[in-house]
Amino acid sequence: MSVLLALGAGHAHADDGDVISAERPGFSSSPVALKPSVMQIEAGYEYVRAGNSIDAHALPLTLFRYGIADEFELQLGWAGYAWVNGSGQDINGIRDASIGMKWQVSDEDAALPLALFAGVSLPIGDDDFTSDEVDPTIGAFWSFDAGLSWFGTVLVSDVAGSRTVGNAVGISLPIDDRSGGYVEYFGIFAE
Repeated sequence: MSVLLALGAGHAHADDGDVISAERPGFSSSPVALKPSVMQIEAGYEYVRAGNSIDAHALPLTLFRYGIADEFELQLGWAGYAWVNGSGQDINGIRDASIGMKWQVSDEDAALPLALFAGVSLPIGDDDFTSDEVDPTIGAFWSFDAGLSWFGTVLVSDVAGSRTVGNAVGISLPIDDRSGGYVEYFGIFAE
């Protein structure tokens, strides 16, 4: 089991005043798909501390998003270059890429905005960072505003024949009229 508390930027505004729905360099994703023909590129840095002795870093976490139709978004991602130190390990290399599709199944103004996701990994990573297989993932993204803006994700993946379930919940925190942050808890539970 891996658990990470993430802090980061939650949303921003485009020049025309529209809110940019960021997937965030983290685990959870927005339940809102990009509008048709809208392109967005996001990047981030990942740090994971496993136990008391393993530090893992990855840079850049890159996500290319493109609205292909109403309520449908194409996503191309790359998990970046990683380096892991601790417990006798000192490995580094390129991680896998991914391709996926988000389907926004409810209106973004609904009481519980919801989106479904399906995607696969693309095994381009170095030996220590890939399963050498096309690994599928399905899931759901949601948000709920009850005084605080809650969000969450549930993902089920099959990596080289072993299933994992990822679950997250977080709170978006407004900083000012044009920016915000978030706090997120997530866990990945292996079979």
